[in-house]
Amino acid sequence: MTLKIKKLIYKYFDDFNAHNLNELSQNFSKNVHLNDWELNIKGISRVLKANKNIFKKFPEIKVNIKELYINKNIVFAVLLIRLNKKKFINVIDVFTINEKNKISKIRAYLGWILICISFLKIIMKNKIPTYLVIDIDGVMTTGTFQYSEKGKIIKTFGAHDNDGLKFIKKFFKVLFITADKKGFKISKKRIVDDMGFEIKLISENERYNFIKKKFGFKKTIYIGDGIYDALILKKSSLGICPNNARIEAKNKCDFVVKSNSGEGAVLDACIYIMKKYFKKEFQKIFKY
Repeated sequence: MTLKIKKLIYKYFDDFNAHNLNELSQNFSKNVHLNDWELNIKGISRVLKANKNIFKKFPEIKVNIKELYINKNIVFAVLLIRLNKKKFINVIDVFTINEKNKISKIRAYLGWILICISFLKIIMKNKIPTYLVIDIDGVMTTGTFQYSEKGKIIKTFGAHDNDGLKFIKKFFKVLFITADKKGFKISKKRIVDDMGFEIKLISENERYNFIKKKFGFKKTIYIGDGIYDALILKKSSLGICPNNARIEAKNKCDFVVKSNSGEGAVLDACIYIMKKYFKKEFQKIFKY
């Protein structure tokens, strides 16, 4: 979801800089709301007309994105806008994105750029989640089970994921969940005995309410892969999927890693999380 929103915002500003009203219209919801220091209007036709007037008044106008912060469906864009060759203004645009990945609201604020940047960074810092909850089967494992006449005997875990968990556990409280009763002893051997993390046996139908009541979605990063994980991925502060996750999960998550489950997906996720929330600390650990 985050990547789709980022592409939408960059397309919006590209279309704005090109003064292309037809393309601009593709970025808006029908009832888009524009609220800035001069205007407070609703409806796509009125917003497009306002943009047309801006292009007429300032034919050389161009927007330069200085900073971009995304938190779920809210985007903070710190901008330097050139009105003409001699005049520049500092603006912050705050976008609200709807479920169809369209801009439903734009709030624009003029000036006070340094104060606003500091304030936004404080806001984003305070929204760092507390918990990292990871589904085991299909995330830590390849998702395949090997059976004999005696039942389930083997799960395949990857070699690299524990490398990511070793450093991320210093910044988040990590919990693993599984609905696999028959293979629980196998999961426990790897996750608890070998790696030292906690496991909870939670059925697919119970995990949504478990996370909601136990941790709260705003405080939770969730890594999952299945159809039962989709709503949790959507509701969580940050939802991440392996590359080979179910399409239902991938459509609701914020980020899809490049690696498959059991092949480094959790390591990819840990790197992404650290760069998003603790970039400086991550760079101190890994000098690249």
